[in-house]
Amino acid sequence: MKKNFAIHHTAVSRTVQKRQLQPVDNHHKNKYNMLSSLGYYVGYNYFIDVDGTRTKAREHDEETAANKGHNCDASERCDTISVCLAGDFNKEHPLDVQTKELQKLYHELSKEFELKVGGHRDIQANRTCPGTLIQDSYYRLIAQGTTGDTDLEDLEKQRLIEEQAQEIKDLQQVIQQLILWIKSYFPQK
Repeated sequence: MKKNFAIHHTAVSRTVQKRQLQPVDNHHKNKYNMLSSLGYYVGYNYFIDVDGTRTKAREHDEETAANKGHNCDASERCDTISVCLAGDFNKEHPLDVQTKELQKLYHELSKEFELKVGGHRDIQANRTCPGTLIQDSYYRLIAQGTTGDTDLEDLEKQRLIEEQAQEIKDLQQVIQQLILWIKSYFPQK
């Protein structure tokens, strides 16, 4: 069975809040009030806290609060397993213990499901989750199967390469616009 393996973030920095499971549970209780069969209000199937502790908050066939259109509110829309990592990945990278636990979870679930790793933004339009620092290279690292300092260094190098490639594309667009502007001011005879 094919499933999306959708990564989310809390968008709360670990420097602001060290342990985030209970605050997320409280927030989702107030916002969604959807108690899972496992006794949590957390709107994701799994939650990985700052220290790498993994909590299963919802069964795979239970409705989540994430991924509209993929969140098991109906059987035909039950194609995603949502995993939330504590942290704000617009400002900070996931910690090594979180990445290792995420990899471990991915490989456990891949024995049961055919998984496609991605972010919330990859399966639901108009989303930025799991943050700007999480790029395709991180998803590849999760699916790869090994994590170590070298892998994380390589991940950071790959992220920088991807950022530079995007900057080059942006610069090329500016140059093309500038050429068009120059041609409009100085038409050839």
